[in-house]
Amino acid sequence: MEDFNLNIDTKAEFTGCQSLGGQRNEESDQEEDVEVIDNDEWDSLSDDLEDNKKRRRRIKELGKQTLCFAGEVHKVAFHIGQKYKAKKELKDKIDRHALETGRIISFTKDDKSRLTIVCNGTVVVNASWVGGPTYGEKKHICLQTRKIRSCTTTFLAKQIMDQIEASHGQPVRALHEQLQKTYGVSISKEKSFRKKVAATKNVAGDYVKQYAVLRDYVLELQKTNEGTTAKIDIYTNYYSVNELLGRVIPDMLLNNLCEVFNIKLVKRREKPIIGCLEFIREYLMKRVYNVMKVLNKCQGPLTLTGTRIFEANTTLASKYNARWNGGQKYQVKGPWNDQHGVYMGKRECTYRKWKLTGIPCKHEIATLNDMANNVEKVGELYTYVHKVYWLDTWKEMYSFKVEPIKGRSMWPKSDCPKTLVPPPDNKVTGRPKKKRRITFEEMIEIQQRKSQANSQS
Repeated sequence: MEDFNLNIDTKAEFTGCQSLGGQRNEESDQEEDVEVIDNDEWDSLSDDLEDNKKRRRRIKELGKQTLCFAGEVHKVAFHIGQKYKAKKELKDKIDRHALETGRIISFTKDDKSRLTIVCNGTVVVNASWVGGPTYGEKKHICLQTRKIRSCTTTFLAKQIMDQIEASHGQPVRALHEQLQKTYGVSISKEKSFRKKVAATKNVAGDYVKQYAVLRDYVLELQKTNEGTTAKIDIYTNYYSVNELLGRVIPDMLLNNLCEVFNIKLVKRREKPIIGCLEFIREYLMKRVYNVMKVLNKCQGPLTLTGTRIFEANTTLASKYNARWNGGQKYQVKGPWNDQHGVYMGKRECTYRKWKLTGIPCKHEIATLNDMANNVEKVGELYTYVHKVYWLDTWKEMYSFKVEPIKGRSMWPKSDCPKTLVPPPDNKVTGRPKKKRRITFEEMIEIQQRKSQANSQS
């Protein structure tokens, strides 16, 4: 052990400890200043942190609960620690709670810093006496009622705003029954009509306001869609599509583009001016998108409709025989004594379908087959179809896109000092008519049919 102690540096390895040989080191006799930690203080801090954690955990649990102090479950619940951005938000929530619970709640104190509410419901104390409001009661024991003061037209209009936006033409009776079933309150039909009118104005916007920003809307369209031409006619009282000039080539004599366009406006023509125009613009955007999807699937030189009609006429042309007259005319004869003349110089036929639709009928195709058999230069058969049915024409037509626009708050402001006002609305008695107005020619035709039917009977 002595040999081991001789090999140890006592100053380095035994600082402040007992010296070798049972004697204390001289340097260890000097007491060092050591900071004493109060454990009681640490215990008190840990207790405070633990209490704060429990309090925050309890507030969080209360925020998730929808139970009131009486044990009832409510969609609109209140708990300690809730915060609101404004007093109006809190008052709206109180109104929804009153509507859900069926209580008559009124505000007894309503200032900048305080908001006090009280239930003015009726309490049944015994069989012979009926008390007043429930002041100071720990349990809400007043009777429920179907006549709620917070069930106002403005409040109900906010509740059905999303529903009106999704379905503009929903009848008042359906809204009336739905609200009574949802909230269990008594609502008159007059109030249901007023709330629908208020909700429609909030969704679609006021007619006067939309006419005031109509010039701003035109500027936004011209800015986002280059080459757009817009003309505002303040004397026009109806939305209309003018008559198309020129010869109509496609086979759309019965179901033409104007009728398809008008049928889309039937449910939207009652909207304000900008709402109706926005529906048309969005409908055209959707239309271009749908056509582009079809174009990506098309194969061949013709469109889908042109290909279907042309292939059907080609199949029927195999049953017909063409006879040349030595010039530029042919006589085509088929089954069931179907016989017509074809003039290839003007690309006309006495059947007249080629001229009306722009697609060669069975008589022209039979003539082209006869010309090809006699070693005449005919070329590709699809070149005799009008270019309206060519796939390249279709792609070029839909190469122009309807560009999206920004919201109303970001439209450029017009410099015109005059403000547009809507035309005068002359309301007539009775229900508004949904049918279009009959022209004078149609009226004469209807009278002639009636006279013929009376004469035959």
